[in-house]
Amino acid sequence: MNKLVQPSSVMVLYTLICMGHLHAKGGDISQDSERNLCIGGFDSVSASIFPSDANYVALGHLHKAQMVAGSEAIRYCGTPMPMSFAEKNYKHQALVLTFSNSQLESVKPLYIPRYKELIQVPAKGALMIDALCEELKALQIDAASPTPFLRLRMDAKETDSQFRAKIDEAMKHLDVHFCGIERVSTSEQSPVESAMFDIEQAKEVTVRQLLEFAYHSQIDSEAEIPEQLGSLLEQLVMELDENEQ
Repeated sequence: MNKLVQPSSVMVLYTLICMGHLHAKGGDISQDSERNLCIGGFDSVSASIFPSDANYVALGHLHKAQMVAGSEAIRYCGTPMPMSFAEKNYKHQALVLTFSNSQLESVKPLYIPRYKELIQVPAKGALMIDALCEELKALQIDAASPTPFLRLRMDAKETDSQFRAKIDEAMKHLDVHFCGIERVSTSEQSPVESAMFDIEQAKEVTVRQLLEFAYHSQIDSEAEIPEQLGSLLEQLVMELDENEQ
């Protein structure tokens, strides 16, 4: 507990640090390596469950480093390495906390270098087999670096039954850990776009997905949402939820 106690005229100062493995409401999950953690019938919990006198709340379960409800003192540190290709652009880190008189003074990230790179071809979207093979033939791997992981994205419309043999031929000069081929429909709509035409799907769209759709369509189609913007949204959602209760 974060209180001053004076037994026998001796002052003792405590620092309260809480830990939890859970999905806090508003937390950003990766696409293919995480799932919502159901607790008591709820797939996420409100940050209001954490004690108000906690000096720091260290959370696990979500792989992306992030604050919760806009609070510097409630955080996911994230995983020290990518757990899937959906996390190839994450900045993996450890967090160094500094306390002064039991109060949190600073939180500084200690970024963890990636030992092996994750290469996705193409980096965005998907390609038909001939274009995909051309990119593979042109791909250069630094022989002095640790063997990277490679994943391919092929257009789902491709019908060539010999695609795997062609890919093997195009890759024969590459020293990589091959992580498979993902067939991608280039006509797929985002969850928000689909929900515009289906009222049942609209019920499943999250506030975070709406923000991402607006940000990517109006500001920058490639960049991740700024952490501060995401935190402000989480804080607003939390306040609205608490007012409804």
